[in-house]
Amino acid sequence: MNTNLIDYLPTKHAADQLIAQYFAAVHIMCRAVHRQTFEAQYALFWGQIASGTEPARSIQAIVFAAIFSGAVSMDETAIMRTFDTSKPALIDSLRSGTEMALAKANFLRTTRVDVMQAFVMYLIPLVRAEVSRAHSALVGTAIRLAECMGLHRDGTYYSMSPVEVHVRRLVWHQLCFLDLRTCEATGPRPQIRPGDYDTRFPLNVDDSDLLANEAPTQDKPYWTDATLIRIRAEYVELRRMLWFDIVQIDKKKKTLTSAVFKVQKTWKTLTEKYFAMMDDSIPIQLLAKHIMTLGVQGCFLQVLHRYLFSAAQPMPDRLRQLLIEAGLMQMEHAIALETTPELAKWAWYKGAFNQYHSALLLMVEVYAYPMRKEAPRIWKCLDYIFDIPPHLSPKQKAELVITDLRDRMEVYHQMRKLKSTTQMEERVGSLNASSLRGWDADRQSAAGADASVAAVAATAPPVPPSTAAPLLPLNFSPPPIEWTDSTTSNSRHNSVVTGGDVMMQGAEDIDWAEWDKYFPIEQNTGELNVSDFDFAQFTGGAFSGPSIDLAMPSAQDLADVNFTPTFFPYVHKSSGAAHY
Repeated sequence: MNTNLIDYLPTKHAADQLIAQYFAAVHIMCRAVHRQTFEAQYALFWGQIASGTEPARSIQAIVFAAIFSGAVSMDETAIMRTFDTSKPALIDSLRSGTEMALAKANFLRTTRVDVMQAFVMYLIPLVRAEVSRAHSALVGTAIRLAECMGLHRDGTYYSMSPVEVHVRRLVWHQLCFLDLRTCEATGPRPQIRPGDYDTRFPLNVDDSDLLANEAPTQDKPYWTDATLIRIRAEYVELRRMLWFDIVQIDKKKKTLTSAVFKVQKTWKTLTEKYFAMMDDSIPIQLLAKHIMTLGVQGCFLQVLHRYLFSAAQPMPDRLRQLLIEAGLMQMEHAIALETTPELAKWAWYKGAFNQYHSALLLMVEVYAYPMRKEAPRIWKCLDYIFDIPPHLSPKQKAELVITDLRDRMEVYHQMRKLKSTTQMEERVGSLNASSLRGWDADRQSAAGADASVAAVAATAPPVPPSTAAPLLPLNFSPPPIEWTDSTTSNSRHNSVVTGGDVMMQGAEDIDWAEWDKYFPIEQNTGELNVSDFDFAQFTGGAFSGPSIDLAMPSAQDLADVNFTPTFFPYVHKSSGAAHY
């Protein structure tokens, strides 16, 4: 509290440049203020400093938060050239200044919306790629403070001005996004639940419209200042509902198909509504298209990823195709978001959208099933995402990523001194040599159903005991066999007999006639593989490099693998998120 404002305040010229950067790179992506209102506050801030008066503490907090966000979004080279200092040094100073201003504004006790704006603007650059438990706790604090201030109730119930209503909606839905982001990163379920709030989406209008004598009360049918934040708010609400739908699916109170249809309906509604407003030649609108695709396609993965490696019952091919296509779209749009030159000014926030879940899922999929039609596109994306040398074979690429992930998780496991659950210890303890031999025999028997795989497995050289055992997915299997169900003749849906697996909670009651209304058979055929794929000649598809050894590992090879809890994928029971 004894810290002086002047200790952290940059010169007005430097602050002006950082505020310009804020509006160009941050405000467009993460809108939390009404521009004209903030500009008036900023002018008042410097006017009071020029007159020797200390500005109001709430204004200090929001100005420092904007300057801090602008600095985070700047390129290292630009900062060095403009401010003659390193980016870490500038960010550390401005972050300390923002924290000082928030503390002086009593952000834990205040009821002022502009202080809450400053707190949210401070959190935005923190909650991106690397999210800690501290960030999650801060977001939780912000949510509770916002509820105490009534931000979860729409401002129209309190006869507020159009600008006040708009700002409250912006802040609340920004908190909704941060809530989901911290859940994805740290595990706990969302703190904000569907039905806990009635704050409406921000209107799709320009900031200047809200200052008119008759402010708009309906969305504009064209691109406006608020279109991007509106798109984000709509798909975030969908993802929030799905988090809790998954719990209901597990309790058999909802069906898997209802959740999938909800995603498809939303995708169709949003594309029809917003794609017509977008022009790919305008960078901000192209950015919005990428973000919307990332958000909604990620919802398919959120619902379906738990069933991809089901051991008791293979996933129906049409669901599997839907998941593969959604994951591939997500990866391709994420890469475009990161590499398109016209979008470079917003690349600083890519970590809040680009996640590794789809990449890891599809890597294991094409590693276990190299005959997938989309394998070349998937491996092209994986080369970029994991920075893999492109000349390696798919098998070598997958093992490179898996071993790196294993090593990193082992370091984390040791540093945190994490303990595995008793259930996990029992699973690991059951993997003795005899059970592994039985596993090997079952897999070899299954492989015999496919002549080409059996031929390759029979002629493959054994793995020398001195070399490292092959790192295979835990549910690694030979190419999929044409499974059929004795109760149905429609094999194109790849239905199988019951196995007591979680998959049966949704797959058994799929109404395929209804499914075809949302996913026509012409588009969602369930045909996953290259028709003339020849395992005997397979050397890694379109990629150069050594031939892939398709032989199944022997029991002794598997017995030599040091299975630790960090190798096992599991699903977070409350969130449904995949962890490793």
